[in-house]
Amino acid sequence: MTAAADTPIEPRLVLRDGENERLITTLEEALAFINAHPVGHAANRDGTIYRLQRARLPDEKAEAEDAFRAWVETTGLLVRVEEGSKSPGDA
Repeated sequence: MTAAADTPIEPRLVLRDGENERLITTLEEALAFINAHPVGHAANRDGTIYRLQRARLPDEKAEAEDAFRAWVETTGLLVRVEEGSKSPGDA
């Protein structure tokens, strides 16, 4: 588990995962997804993995989320974003 395991991604991302769609709601889920999908330019992918693994401070987490979002957009894996989504239990 990374330091960013419980860090939510807002808005949530719906990604293409083979024939299915997958909802990504945390940085930990983002890391698992990118590790399972060796697509895109290796330097961009590796740099994104590094950011996701090392994100501890709020600004590092924000940069990791931005890097992941950019990676899924450039690889064509982003299906849609879920604007205004909330985690279960949020008011």
